[in-house]
Amino acid sequence: YRSRTGDGAAWKRLPAAHLGARAASAFVATPDRRDVCVTELGGGRLRFYLQTAGTFAMHAGDLVTARQYLSIAVGRDRDDDDTATLADSLRNLAECLGQLGETTTALAAATEALGCAERTGDRRLVRDSRTCLGWLARLTGDTAEAENHFTTADEIAVIGDPDGGHLYSVAGIQWAELLLDTVRLVPARILTERNSEICSRHGWTEDVARCDRLLGRLVLNAGDTLAARSRLSAAAGCFRDGEFLTELAMILTDLAQLALADGDSATAEGYVTEAILVAASRRMVPTQSAALAAR
Repeated sequence: YRSRTGDGAAWKRLPAAHLGARAASAFVATPDRRDVCVTELGGGRLRFYLQTAGTFAMHAGDLVTARQYLSIAVGRDRDDDDTATLADSLRNLAECLGQLGETTTALAAATEALGCAERTGDRRLVRDSRTCLGWLARLTGDTAEAENHFTTADEIAVIGDPDGGHLYSVAGIQWAELLLDTVRLVPARILTERNSEICSRHGWTEDVARCDRLLGRLVLNAGDTLAARSRLSAAAGCFRDGEFLTELAMILTDLAQLALADGDSATAEGYVTEAILVAASRRMVPTQSAALAAR
């Protein structure tokens, strides 16, 4: 697994969410396998595979399985008194719960993650926990609270980067989404273009697609349907090929808005219907709500 997949990095570069979840779950899918994993590879690798299986299951749209693995990971981190890893585990669990629409429980997990991060003194963990809290605040409509968390996270990122760089990868996308929501279009574009360059340089294919999605939304907002179609189609193709169904369900609603801008209501209806089917069958409550609103 370490040598042939780059310790799981291949599943992000291909990308291939279902394959990533399947490969990692081979080590942890049953209690017996988890016991053998501890015996043969150690407790640290058990927690790693639980996190990896849970995270890729979440990307693949299997939120129920993701919640199961991530909850077990949180329990193992507590048992091993590994505060730093617990902060990451709680943050991933919070994201899964947020996708399920269980925002109260998600906020509790993310708040605990921040507490763990602050106890370790690890600025990266604090930054990531703040970003998660910002994303959840935006999800619940509290833009002022989201702004506070994202600006704090970005200050940490700038201080820790010798080049003075801002948030990037998923964190950068989540902050840019808030900037778009609050009609700060130029900062959102600048942040996302830089983010796309960084992700391309590292080979993070799924993050490049996330950047394309947001840039597509920005140019659609500006009325450039041709550029929007190029960006959104590229991102949707990546998510569909890589079976990143959580992301696919979200971008289908964007494609519906693009079809409406072109005056093609039948195509828009097709996109929205697919988004609702994907989201409803997987309990993606916020995504299903957005698709229903678009309909």
